[in-house]
Amino acid sequence: MSPWRPSSTVAFIGTREFHTGPPALRQIVIAAAQHAGTHDLILNTGAAEGADQTAAISALQAGGRVRLVSRGWLTIY
Repeated sequence: MSPWRPSSTVAFIGTREFHTGPPALRQIVIAAAQHAGTHDLILNTGAAEGADQTAAISALQAGGRVRLVSRGWLTIY
């Protein structure tokens, strides 16, 4: 199976004011990103400050892969 199949990816979008929101929300995003990282799902994100960066870092720390979306695709392992 190709690692780039659409079914093997998950997108994270959020808010730049993520850290001022409820702590429970941050824990949900971190847990979901870690789950993606440990279950071979590629996390797609724009890596904006806040929720996007938190998700990307959490997935990478869990051993996952992150694909940054900008004007094109850039994959970071």
